[in-house]
Amino acid sequence: MSHHGKIAAAAVCLLVLTAWGAGCSQDKHRFRSTVFHPTTISLRDLVSKKIIWSKEVPVGHDLVMDLDRLGDLAPFRIGTTPAMSMKWWLVKSGSITKVEKGRDKLPGVPIIIERTHRPAPEYPPGYSPDNASDEDELDSAQTAAELTEQQLHEAMPQEPPDEPADE
Repeated sequence: MSHHGKIAAAAVCLLVLTAWGAGCSQDKHRFRSTVFHPTTISLRDLVSKKIIWSKEVPVGHDLVMDLDRLGDLAPFRIGTTPAMSMKWWLVKSGSITKVEKGRDKLPGVPIIIERTHRPAPEYPPGYSPDNASDEDELDSAQTAAELTEQQLHEAMPQEPPDEPADE
């Protein structure tokens, strides 16, 4: 292989590695909020013990968090430094379309993600079981066994879809 061929091959390899790792994080988390498990996610500073960020996840939505650390470049991770920033977005469960999103700076200290559940059942905005029509009640009627199966399905960890490239 000629000198120019080696340089071209090295450039292609560098581009592939850069494209593969660009914008990727190894520290991504997904949390689902359901009628029977309405969820709130908080980040706690382990040094001060204070909550530094919190989000009530609406019922029927998932919260995806992507914590960014210095030196975090897929597929390599340099050290275990605390996250310096975080991107987050809400999507309707089973969707990849962002409903709400944000980017926040973090204090650069060790943190822990805490999940708490609000009182259940919690219905989505605009829905009231008291105002449901008889037809709606018949359509949504479930036996206890069906409900348990649905809850198990919702609780199963699923691969989060990749973040849509809309930024």
